[in-house]
Amino acid sequence: MSFVIYRSIHLVVTTLALQDTISSDLRSRARSALLLERLGSSNQECEVDDTAGPCPPSKFRSPTSECNNVNHRHWGSRGDVFMRMVAPDYADGKSSPRTSVGSHALPSPDHIIQQLQKSINKDAQHPHITAMLPAWGQLLAYDLFQVISPQSSSYKCCEEKTKSSEDLIQCYVRTGDDCKEYMRSIPSRDFQTCEFNYREQMNAASGFIDGSGLYGVTEKEFQALRTFSGGQVDIKACARCNEAGAIGALHVILLKEHNRIAEELAKLNNDWSDATLFLEARRALTAEIQHITFNEFLPIVLGQQTVTKDELR
Repeated sequence: MSFVIYRSIHLVVTTLALQDTISSDLRSRARSALLLERLGSSNQECEVDDTAGPCPPSKFRSPTSECNNVNHRHWGSRGDVFMRMVAPDYADGKSSPRTSVGSHALPSPDHIIQQLQKSINKDAQHPHITAMLPAWGQLLAYDLFQVISPQSSSYKCCEEKTKSSEDLIQCYVRTGDDCKEYMRSIPSRDFQTCEFNYREQMNAASGFIDGSGLYGVTEKEFQALRTFSGGQVDIKACARCNEAGAIGALHVILLKEHNRIAEELAKLNNDWSDATLFLEARRALTAEIQHITFNEFLPIVLGQQTVTKDELR
């Protein structure tokens, strides 16, 4: 089989496999990253994005966070790569899952969790920290990152089905009676270059504290939350408001705060449209979330000295 024919077949397989597993706005970036990983810098399908210039300044953030940085429109936006604090440690230096120093498979995540849980004293109580601290941390997690996997119903890792797309799906499991379905996360790439050094992971959320965990990170999610009346949001349309425990309650409280702000703004600005009221209320609530994070949450988690030294507030 010639290289041209192989590349064409692989392109079709990649496109079809992604069709029902990833949102349309991320499909092109994921497809390009997968092909670049498979074929390397020789991939003729790879294109450098040299047309996206600086963005015009805007008072309001976009749902995807594109153009939050007016000079680098894609930095931190939905679909961008995660920034690394340390270099990856792939088994082959490129993309193969990490192994132990003896080239043996690492312990499963379930085994590690079980070992860690054995050291937890369930009866221990902190003198002043409540369940709201981890709930706020979960809120930030929803806001800052989202990892997605190709959850294709036609492929079962444990059953080793659909061999034709095995190189695309990339299972992350050990077969056996206790096998669990784990597929590797969707990769992404820097659209400013066609060089491939190692696999990069895609962030399907925005990398900014911008309330995207509440309002959504796509235009569709953004609009689905609105009532289109007085800048208000429909709390019933919030899926995470139904989560059990403090995290669900926290989403409800914050969206009610949005509606309160929108109502107050409407009283002060009779000429503002519904869209303006919504965006201004979102802007104010985002500022509240940022203020609580940097002035109340981080000092508890990192300590007052670290927060002060690193100028985090």
